[in-house]
Amino acid sequence: MDYKEIISEARPTLKELSIKSYVSKLRAMDKLISEWTSKSVDDLINSIEYLDKKDLYKKGLLTAVIVLYSSIDRPQEDIDKLKLKLKEMTDEYYKLNNINTDTLASENQQNNIISYEELVQYVNELSKHTETQQEHMIYVIMKLHLDFPYRNDLANIRYIGKREFNKVDKSQNNYLYEDKKKLSWYFHQDETTKTKPDEFQSLSSSASKLVRAYIKKWNIKKGETLFPITKNNLSQVLSKTSLKYIGKSISTLLIRKIVVSHKFGGNHKEKVKEQEVFAKKIGHSVVMENAVYNKVLPR
Repeated sequence: MDYKEIISEARPTLKELSIKSYVSKLRAMDKLISEWTSKSVDDLINSIEYLDKKDLYKKGLLTAVIVLYSSIDRPQEDIDKLKLKLKEMTDEYYKLNNINTDTLASENQQNNIISYEELVQYVNELSKHTETQQEHMIYVIMKLHLDFPYRNDLANIRYIGKREFNKVDKSQNNYLYEDKKKLSWYFHQDETTKTKPDEFQSLSSSASKLVRAYIKKWNIKKGETLFPITKNNLSQVLSKTSLKYIGKSISTLLIRKIVVSHKFGGNHKEKVKEQEVFAKKIGHSVVMENAVYNKVLPR
C-alpha cells in the first residue's frame, strides 16, 4: 500500500512534513503488527496496546492509523473507535505523567507569570503607546488576547472583503473578512490531528471597534495584511515589549496560561459548557486546556 500517495490524494492541503511523519509511523506498523490493515478495529487497538513501546510512541502510531483510515473511507464507526481510544490514551498519559498539575512548566514561566489583573493593567498601559503601526498592532493583539488567547494565529492575517474571500484559496492563509459591515475571523484548517481554532468566528462589537480603529489609523486596504508580522516573530516581539514596560517576558504561551487560568481556574464545574466553547475557539481540547494551560496564578 502506497501510504504517501493515498494520504496526499485524500488530503492535498496536508503539509509534506506531516505526510512524511504519518508514512513513517505506518511503515513501522507494517513491521510491528503483521497484516494490521486486515484486523478488526478492536483487535488492532489491542495489538497496539500490547506493543513493547512507550505510550507516546503508541499514541503516534494510532494517530497515523486514524489519518490513513480517514483517507481510505473506512467505516466511520471504526474511525470513531480509534479516536475514542486515542483520547483515552491521551488522558491516561496526562495522568501517569502528572501533566495535569497546578505548577508552571518551567522556572522561566514561574519568574514571568503575572495575574490576570496585572495583565489587564499592562494592556491598558500599551494603549498609551500607539504612535507607530507596530506599537498599535501589539496593543490590538494583546487586547484581543485578553478575551481569546490564540496561539500565533493572528500573525500575517489578511484583511479582505466577502466577495474576494469567496474566491481566494483558503487552504493556506487566515483572514479577517468583512461582510455587510460585519467583521469575522477565518482560520484555515490544516488537515492534521493538531487542533485549530474554530474556522469562522464573528468579532464582538468591542473587538470590531478596536480593529476598525486600527485599520482606519493605518489606512489598511482590503487585500492587505492586517498584522504584518510572522508567527515566529510575534511571540518574540510580545516578550520584548512586555520586558520593556513591566520587566516580564510575556509570550503568547504565557498569555494563554494567564487567561485560561483566570477564566477556568479552581472549581469551574459550573462553566463546563462555556469552557468547551472557549477551547474550540482558541484551538485545543478541554483536556489539553486543563492539562497544560490551567494553572494557579499569583495574587
